[in-house]
Amino acid sequence: MSVAITVIIPMFNARAWIAAAIRSVLDQSLAEVEVLVVDDASTDDSRTIVSDIAASDARVRLVPADASAPRGVARARNRGLDLAAGRFVMFMDSDDTLHPGALASLVDSAQRDNAPASVGDFTLHHELGGLLERVPVRHDRITLREHLAGLFFITHAHAVRRDVLVRSGVRFREDLAVIEDTDVWLRLALAGVWWTRARDEQKEPALVAAYRLRQSSRSADLPTMLACTARVYRDAYAAARLAGATAADTDVSDERLATLLLKSAVGYATRRVLQGGPSALLEAEGMLAPFINAMPTDTQRDAVTLDGALLHHIARRAVLMTIAVSPDDPLERGCWVPSIIQWWSHLESTHLITSTHRRSAEARLVQGQPGFRAGDAIASAA
Repeated sequence: MSVAITVIIPMFNARAWIAAAIRSVLDQSLAEVEVLVVDDASTDDSRTIVSDIAASDARVRLVPADASAPRGVARARNRGLDLAAGRFVMFMDSDDTLHPGALASLVDSAQRDNAPASVGDFTLHHELGGLLERVPVRHDRITLREHLAGLFFITHAHAVRRDVLVRSGVRFREDLAVIEDTDVWLRLALAGVWWTRARDEQKEPALVAAYRLRQSSRSADLPTMLACTARVYRDAYAAARLAGATAADTDVSDERLATLLLKSAVGYATRRVLQGGPSALLEAEGMLAPFINAMPTDTQRDAVTLDGALLHHIARRAVLMTIAVSPDDPLERGCWVPSIIQWWSHLESTHLITSTHRRSAEARLVQGQPGFRAGDAIASAA
């Protein structure tokens, strides 16, 4: 059978999730699929679950752990890539799933547009599975320019032609604790790869991936997420400068990089505040301080002053991401409002926001504009 796409799933102690992940691939309308589940030295009965599924469907293959090699999701993904047979490849975590029709939309869209890769919309879910929001793709064509602006899409919202990936020499970096996927997309874009926006049979934007945030997930470690984000984008900007990206009307200046990282730091620090605890504000300040200090001049720092709308957006995302890993937390009942207002007062003291912008953001917060209130998000949970 010709394999249209290989879905590579690293697995470590995923007995609670792995069957649903595999089933979401096998139930796709595109039948020419290959599922490679790469074990990462699981100690539960995950391997038995996968073996039982593989025994009834030849499209599934369990790749045993390599006892001689270090563990890690990056190594597992690279190992799966070496074994893949599909024209396209997708990388998916063991606790995530695909929406119906996802693979057909991704593959058909890339082939229709003669694109090396495609990406589609995804949904964000809290730990219990309930829906928080749909995150749309906002560009019909995604290139290095969009990636360097901080574009983020979860791993299994992408499909990439395997020959393009192999020829580029880009592999997952095993020295990154998190966001190793973002690093891959950036380096592929640096190599000239571009993405088309996935569309379904009705030519509407395709919903392809469901992303579940768990309290024990790697992305819940906010200081590590921020440190790796800074490292990945600094590396990408340096590589883009060497490649002469400025000639392609792509801003790779120190000022733009510092602005991007400062806004990312505000987002991660806001999430730390929402996690609570006696040291939350102090730790959030510590996360943010290096990025404030990295702004080259006071004038450039003033240029990235966060207005009320952007503050509101950052807080909204932080609330949703916090609810995602703590669905039973009092955050659901709006107890996060005083914490956010206190945090914004601190940001005003650092001159990242003005009193006018703080009051504007607070007004939006108190009014609970549609799609922002935590209660609205939980009420819409599936």
